[in-house]
Amino acid sequence: TSAVAIAASTVAVATTTIATPSGHITAAIAIAISAVSISTPSTLTPLSLSNPTLSSVYHSAFPASNAIDGDDYNTLAASNYQTNAWLSVETPASSRIGLVALYNRNDGEIYQNLLGSFEVGVGSAAGTISFLCGDYSGATNSVGPFVLNCGGTSVGRWVTVRQVGAARYLTPTGLRVYASSLEPPSPSP
Repeated sequence: TSAVAIAASTVAVATTTIATPSGHITAAIAIAISAVSISTPSTLTPLSLSNPTLSSVYHSAFPASNAIDGDDYNTLAASNYQTNAWLSVETPASSRIGLVALYNRNDGEIYQNLLGSFEVGVGSAAGTISFLCGDYSGATNSVGPFVLNCGGTSVGRWVTVRQVGAARYLTPTGLRVYASSLEPPSPSP
């Protein structure tokens, strides 16, 4: 489980002169080198999460609180079958939201794929998104985590994961939110 930050810079590797029938050609060969910094969850600062809220609750055995109980693989939060199902958690005041990690169930592809396409955002109340951190679309047939970066935003206290597309159940097993050491992005116009 890791978050990867990549910065690229161009570095000249070699200069060579090639003799040709019409003269000489001098060429500089350059490649792009990526500096990679890997941060594992143990080196990130987790935020204290409270007031977990689902858009609806499938059954009392699967409350929203299961998503933040610290067991990212065995307990399940579940919404009713619906479009745009969401799960929100409240972060401490003045938090700068960095990485958001969503963990998926571990009982087979048919159930894992219920997660499907989703978006993560930050807002001022449960279920609202005033700053869209990003979205995920693709196969969700693994436990994840599926990690999106909110870039240090502090526009609200609530982090929301919202499914997009067709109606289905939202059934995450874990949600973690990490503080950012980055400066927050400017608000959208």
